[in-house]
Amino acid sequence: MRLLLIILLSIFPLYATISEFESDDYQILIGKAFDDEALDITEDYDQNISVVGYTQHFDTSNKVAHTFDNPFDYLASLHSEHGEQLHLISLDNNATIVKDKSFQLNAFNRGTNALKSVDNGYLLGGFSHAGDMLLAKLRPDTTQASLQLFGTANFDQLHALIPLPDGSSVAIGSSQTSRNPSDDMFVQGLGRSDVYLVKFTPQGTIRWKKKYGTQKRDVGVDGVATGDGGFLLLGTTQEDENYQLYVAKINDTGDTAWIKNFPKPGRQKAFKIIKTAKGNFVIAASFENKHAQDNIRLLKIDAEGNTLWEKNYYEPAHAQLNAISVDLKGNLIGVGYIQNKQQPDMDALVRYYTHEGDLVWERRFGRERHEAFSSVVRLHDNSFAIAGFSQSFQDNGKQMWILKLNDDGSFVKKQPKPYRSLYLILRKAFEHDKNVTVYKDLRITHKGLVFKQGSADITSAHQKILNRLVPTLLNAIQPYRSQIKHFRINGYTSTEWNAPRIQRYLNNAELSSQRALNTLAYLYPLKEINKHRNWLDQVTSADGNAYAQLIYYKKKEDPIHSRRVDFKLILK
Repeated sequence: MRLLLIILLSIFPLYATISEFESDDYQILIGKAFDDEALDITEDYDQNISVVGYTQHFDTSNKVAHTFDNPFDYLASLHSEHGEQLHLISLDNNATIVKDKSFQLNAFNRGTNALKSVDNGYLLGGFSHAGDMLLAKLRPDTTQASLQLFGTANFDQLHALIPLPDGSSVAIGSSQTSRNPSDDMFVQGLGRSDVYLVKFTPQGTIRWKKKYGTQKRDVGVDGVATGDGGFLLLGTTQEDENYQLYVAKINDTGDTAWIKNFPKPGRQKAFKIIKTAKGNFVIAASFENKHAQDNIRLLKIDAEGNTLWEKNYYEPAHAQLNAISVDLKGNLIGVGYIQNKQQPDMDALVRYYTHEGDLVWERRFGRERHEAFSSVVRLHDNSFAIAGFSQSFQDNGKQMWILKLNDDGSFVKKQPKPYRSLYLILRKAFEHDKNVTVYKDLRITHKGLVFKQGSADITSAHQKILNRLVPTLLNAIQPYRSQIKHFRINGYTSTEWNAPRIQRYLNNAELSSQRALNTLAYLYPLKEINKHRNWLDQVTSADGNAYAQLIYYKKKEDPIHSRRVDFKLILK
């Protein structure tokens, strides 16, 4: 396999907010003179968000004219700075760019997926236009990178990169197949395709490679971990005008445990499969309506591939959900696009459904040209970060479009200077206590506020900590109380509990809530907070989070520090 050189470049793109929205809405456009598009989005451990996609580089300098006899010679003459290149952007809570890196390879390429590594770095998946899949590892500061190219002798594309619980990952894609090894490049380029899977160890080395295929056109689209070392593979198969949607259970060694088909007449497409909190799975797909338009199809299946429910949403327009996510209530959010037959432009689409697939609300975004969303991720506070592209605000191509929405469809607001100011004030207040950590999102932790397994008791050691920490905290923020919307006491647990999955989660949810409530019950009568009590009545809550935000040490769960209580300020 040929080796490609990788260079990390700092890019300073033109970016702007969309003028028709409020200036404090969390949304931003990023792009230069040519196409830029965001294809995947994830939340960093510091609660920034990162998106991966591609940007385009073209040399606009004057050159000596040269005549080419055919387009292949012209393509071969292009330098590596031309065409699509993988692009990573990170934004803080004020929609300000804090990281901006582009790869420059000697083959056009695009990034399709971004995963977080344990050290808050990145694992980026993509493919080159030369037919190679690629896997890039970045450290948190993105200053160091490694690159692997992998695939077959044919033309391959990576469509999804999924994480597994042990830190390993699986690349899912397709490989165009020539049935005759002596076929030339034109036959290979037009051949049918097979599903192509590659599993990587946590260190990034290849554990196994598998191809699955029939005489039809088979494509691996997406996947999701099942929790037993395996995963569910979402794919499609096509022969002539016959399409089929399927899900396959793949075990740890890459062997197929079962395959379930979900037939429907007409053209079918598959986009995303996710896991719910109760261990079921939801699939975003599409079907062909009577007007030959793609419409949205959602399916919910259990761990054996049995259909729990199916919803088909008919409408006289092209509509599809490219990505879906589930919120803390178990409800669904989907993002994609919709395009009416009567109008040439395409609007970006967001829809919110109950856990049974009933539509709750819809929002459309767009102007006179094309907009679409490609990815959505639920954030720590149950809001959603969404990424895609817009063509309406630049004459020559697409721009990355990134925004945040609440679960009611309203815009998340930017978090500007007050967060920074309070962060610095709290850092100053606790600068002599090495056990206290103040985070930029105004979360305050103490190393000693941890609990024994299964216990929610406030010990004498806890009392001594709370007697010092909370009055100091409340006194420090008193001049800024008018800017504070919520003062939260958050309880957490480890995953330890010898019970079936559902009961284990419910027990931990109850335990984490009790830890937060017991902390509040101890604090509230303290005479040191008398002067703050009227204000606390209006803003205080005690919330249980079960094991939703575990603490890790050396890539493994740290059960002692996961059983904790912390404090969080939310600004207006």
